[in-house]
Order: sequence, then structure tokens, then C-alpha cells
Amino acid sequence: MKVDLDEINSLLDELPKSKQHPMLRPEYVIAMSNENANAQAEFFLYKENNEFYYHPFILTRTIVSSVIINDIESAYGFGGPISSSSDVKFLHRANDAYNAYIEKRDICAEFIRFSPVLKNSAYFVGDVEFNRNVVVVDLQDEDYMSNIQPRTRSAIRKSKRQGIDIKNNKSDVCIESFIALYDTTMKRLSADDFYLFKPDTIRKLINLQSCTLITAHYEGVIIAAATFFHEGNVMEYHLSASSEVGFKLNATKAIIANAMGSAYEKGCKYLHLGGGLTGSETDSLFLFKSLFSKTKSEYLIGKKIYKKKFYENQKRELITSGIVNASDNRLIFYR
Repeated sequence: MKVDLDEINSLLDELPKSKQHPMLRPEYVIAMSNENANAQAEFFLYKENNEFYYHPFILTRTIVSSVIINDIESAYGFGGPISSSSDVKFLHRANDAYNAYIEKRDICAEFIRFSPVLKNSAYFVGDVEFNRNVVVVDLQDEDYMSNIQPRTRSAIRKSKRQGIDIKNNKSDVCIESFIALYDTTMKRLSADDFYLFKPDTIRKLINLQSCTLITAHYEGVIIAAATFFHEGNVMEYHLSASSEVGFKLNATKAIIANAMGSAYEKGCKYLHLGGGLTGSETDSLFLFKSLFSKTKSEYLIGKKIYKKKFYENQKRELITSGIVNASDNRLIFYR
């Protein structure tokens, strides 16, 4: 669906801050779509007079056993639809237009990751499921730093006494250092492919106006860094990397504390840190993020199968042929 991206950005600018989110912007979705040669950024826009319904996503074309399967998915991070209107009749007409688009593009299935802060699942017509709890720092109180656990605050103060310098810097040197450090970190952690990105994708993301790159320097070397995206009421913790020295000196903790201050200064009400690698409340990453706030929010996902008979037939055939494991319960199981 061809739309005017400048028009979309103008419409998003007019939304109240509570409905704005950096990952709904076309430029963010386009940058993330470059990760897959068979994927493209798409933007559905429905308008009536002064109201609009907007849904950005990545459309991927997969060929499995000579069969073409088209699906749509949120860009890495969060996505889903947003609307300037909550009128039920308007939303119904918008959904009818969306379904016509789905049929025209021969879409088989859709998978959406909703923002726990934006809470935009109400605009999605499909199955909405709870996935896990995530950590949110409430910045509406001037004493927001009190959210951080005392021992963590002490560790951050100690890291600064040891000589760690925290900077907000998007120079070419910092960007390239972050890319290299992120790659090293992901290899050290044996990270899933889901968390791996092309260097050019990371460059494009960091150079977006909504992105903040925060780096931790020690003895002239970047030992940790992280990207954050902000718009409206929210700042999102995005990609993070740390060397072993950075881990020992609590550099990432100092970076997150800095991000809290940066988000507050930008007028954000929340810093969303996300959850763990699993849905467990004892997940080590979830517990780490919980050091900065006791406030939790629900992370929801959306699913919808449009071509049910085709979908079920393909899954059955791929399981029978051994291409897909029968225990694979992912909606998009074929890629």
C-alpha cells in the first residue's frame, strides 16, 4: 500500500503524547525491514475527515517447499495499530478496509508485539495474549531516582568513583564502537538470531532523531553502551552491549541511570526497560531490570490467522515432511 510518509509523520505529530511511540514511525520500521531481503516495510492508513487509523508493519514473503507464504509482523521492538479516534463505528470501518488490504496482499497470518506503555492492543481485531511482565520506570515523580534499589545506587556511585564516564554521543567513533561491542556481546552470550542485526541497520537506527546512544568510557575505551528511543510519554530501552570490564564495573547500571535522567529531561513519563529472555519472574535479565523499578506492566502480543485452511494444511505438510517440528508453537513457524 503506497502512502505518503510525510503525511503519516504529520498525522502522528498531531496525536496526543499518550498515543505517540518512536517505533511506530515509518523511518524506524523501514530501518528494521532491511534485516530480511524478503521483507518490506508497509504502512496501512485509513482516513475519514480529520480522523485516521494507522498500522505499520513488516511484510515478509517466504517460500517453503515451493509454496509462497506472506505474513506481517511488527518491527523488532513494538508495533501494532494506533487511531486518532476511539469511535467504535469508525474503528469498524477502518478494520473492514484493513481486511480488504489483507485479502488483496494475500496475507496468511499476522503477529504483533504491543507496547506495554502505549497499550494499543485495543485497536487490534484478533487474538490478544499475555506474554510476560516487563519493568517500567515511572518518571512522573521528581524523585524518580528513588526507584533504584539502594545497593544499585551505591554500585552506580562506585562505578563513577572508579573513573567511568557516561556520555550521550552519536559521533561516528561511538557508533562504530557500539556496533563492534554489540557484536562481541551477542557472540559471548550465544544470543539467538532474533537479537542479531546488520551493522548498517544499527547505524540507521542510531542516526534516527528519536534515538539516544549512551556510552560508558573507562580509560579512554567504551566498555558499555546502549540505545534508547523516545517519543511522546515514553523512552524505550533498545539494544545494549557491555565488555567484561564493563560488567565488572557496573557500567550498564550507570547507563540506565543516565537514561532515566535523559528521559525525564525530554518530558517522558516512563522509561520502559522491558522484561527477561523468558516469562519467568526469576529470569536473570528481568531481575536485573527490576533493580531500577518495582513498577510492572503487561506485555501483550497479537495473533491472527487469515487463511486458516491454507495455514493448517501447510503446517501439517511441513510437520509430516520433517521440515517443521511438531512442538513448534510459534505462529510464524515456517521461518
